[in-house]
Amino acid sequence: MYKLFDQSQFFRGSKWDFDIARANKTALEKYQSFYSAMELSGLPPYDLDRITTAIFYLRTMLIRHGMIGQDKTAVEIGCGTGNKSLSINDLFGRYIGIDLLKDQIHEANRRARSLRQENLFFVAENAVRVLNNPSAFGIPDEIDLLVLYAVIEHLTPTERADVLALADDVIGRGGHVLIMESPNRLLPFDSHTTEAHFFNWLPDRLAFEFAKTEAKRSEIVAEFDSWSGERSTEQLYRIGRGVSFHDLEQVFSSDLVDYSFPMHSFCCETLNMEPIQHQEINLLGYLSRNVPGKPNASFARAWIDTIIGGHGSETSDVRYLSPFWPLWLVHEEPPIFWQSPSKTLSSQSAQWEAEPNIEGASEIAFCFTGETAEIAIEIKDCTSDRFELVNLTKARPTRWHNSFSVAYKVDKPLTHIRVRCLSGSVQFNGAFVSVKSQRPTRRRPPAFRHSESR
Repeated sequence: MYKLFDQSQFFRGSKWDFDIARANKTALEKYQSFYSAMELSGLPPYDLDRITTAIFYLRTMLIRHGMIGQDKTAVEIGCGTGNKSLSINDLFGRYIGIDLLKDQIHEANRRARSLRQENLFFVAENAVRVLNNPSAFGIPDEIDLLVLYAVIEHLTPTERADVLALADDVIGRGGHVLIMESPNRLLPFDSHTTEAHFFNWLPDRLAFEFAKTEAKRSEIVAEFDSWSGERSTEQLYRIGRGVSFHDLEQVFSSDLVDYSFPMHSFCCETLNMEPIQHQEINLLGYLSRNVPGKPNASFARAWIDTIIGGHGSETSDVRYLSPFWPLWLVHEEPPIFWQSPSKTLSSQSAQWEAEPNIEGASEIAFCFTGETAEIAIEIKDCTSDRFELVNLTKARPTRWHNSFSVAYKVDKPLTHIRVRCLSGSVQFNGAFVSVKSQRPTRRRPPAFRHSESR
């Protein structure tokens, strides 16, 4: 019988180099302790969903990319009341959350004490001030993981520069930086602030006026007055402005080609969190063709989810195999941007086959939308597998969509792939192949300290 938090339903086969059974066990324990306590306390559904997402998806990302360990220190900027912190703190020796809002830090500390989380503490302070003098706050100089979860988009340009300079410092000292759920300014539709087209492409003043009438977060925007320069800019960024790799390029001490991106936004976890969209595929294709050398796989989805490191470690790029292989995309009419590219597969219809001839692939994720189909996947010299979508439904937390992604570890060239629907019917949305490459070794930049804008 399948149960909640069964990652083996999504990471299929025996070649994965992380302990799936242990990942399931610790996630379920965290869910039964932290999530259950917050549910009993009356935490709103939105916050409970954020906790579930962190426990089921974020933990697996960190585990399988080697970010965890009892000898490691993690620091989260913009931790709020600790929803994310308390979902993953047991994966580290020490976990520190920082936020400016004292009432939220008070609540986070109260939760940590009530749950007896002794490796976790929170600081109500300016993050730049704390990390410029970490020993004064009981924080080690060497940070292994800096967590920026849904925070960069709410910072003003000056604050972004300060925080990303800290991130570059962490990377330069051998650590990694996690960026999660930051809205992508390169896409035409704003999913975060206004739910309208082109908001993130508008200059600040025009975006400010636009947000007053279009923003979905009306309780904040209702307080907007007329444009008044710096104060209005701050209001605009507080509700959220998009992020892209340009923010990093303006601050980081070296070109982005010198950094590693071991996790990209098209991995199995993020594909299960959010269905793939036409606009994301189109942006990935545009960046890959016109902006080579950039971390395109980390900055082509509606939400930016990535891990950044340095010092010659591996990076992951991605190649998309369309459901209309070998063509990139085929449409009789322009697609609806938020829908997934798809081809119907059923026991009566044709199968999907591809001969991509990709060398150096490390894993492949297949995307489907449906509820009751039985599917067979064959990867030459790698795997022959079959599964039922209903079992995937039972194995993960309830989501607002019925899109699924399953992944396979590969260690041979991808020469022939076949997908069949054995019973029922399913929409096949394509596959994403992760290709590992080695980034050049960076020189370690000198230690530096930054201004205190927050």
